Amino acid sequence: MKISILASALALLSTASLAATVGSDKDAVAHYALDQYQEAQIHTLANLVSFPTVNTQDLKAPDNPAFIGFKNYLKMKADQFGFDYQDFGYTVLIGMGEQSEKVTIVTHGDVQPADASKWTKSPFELDKTTEPGKLIARGSEDDKGAIATALYAMKAIKDKGVELDNRIELMVYLAEESDWGPIKEFMKTYNQPKYAVTIDASYPVVVAEKGWSLIAPTFSGANPSEGLYAFTLKAVPLSAKFPKMPA
Repeated sequence: MKISILASALALLSTASLAATVGSDKDAVAHYALDQYQEAQIHTLANLVSFPTVNTQDLKAPDNPAFIGFKNYLKMKADQFGFDYQDFGYTVLIGMGEQSEKVTIVTHGDVQPADASKWTKSPFELDKTTEPGKLIARGSEDDKGAIATALYAMKAIKDKGVELDNRIELMVYLAEESDWGPIKEFMKTYNQPKYAVTIDASYPVVVAEKGWSLIAPTFSGANPSEGLYAFTLKAVPLSAKFPKMPA
């Protein structure tokens, strides 16, 4: 969790802040997040994993008491931190800033089912003792740990008065493990961000995505003996920038 909150703060600062304002202070803000909120984010994670947010066929997430409780807790944290909160049923948005452009942090709050007989403690109780140094629960990594670290990274940025040129918006989707239909519908009307930062399980928090492309080339011309052919195809490599991680 230490690396997670540091990486979250650095990733958000790298994509959402005014470079001239933050500059070399990015590391200081990230370490502030760790110093001030390390234990608080673990406490928040314990609360998040206590909700058994497992989707079922007979009860939609917006009507499921576990998901309703989970969203109520997120709203409470948003209110506590001074963030705005929007509930769209399957998708929750928690934001800071009124800028026209934004950075979206993409996470999900649903989890896979858990067979309690295979766990030392309840899968919906944060276990800190069975394997010292590890935080064990269903969703502690995928993906409620990411939600907790993102919330406190945002809070640290707010605490330090960092001037932003992009709004920061935490997106929590509630059916990533089972049904992508609702998010596809939501995206039809969602104001797309300038950047999206994906924090999912062990997928690197420092990867920022501007977007993606699928290229389907077509060719004309023919070799009399072999039919349609291409003699040259060039590709431009993609690149990603990774902020320097503190030791």
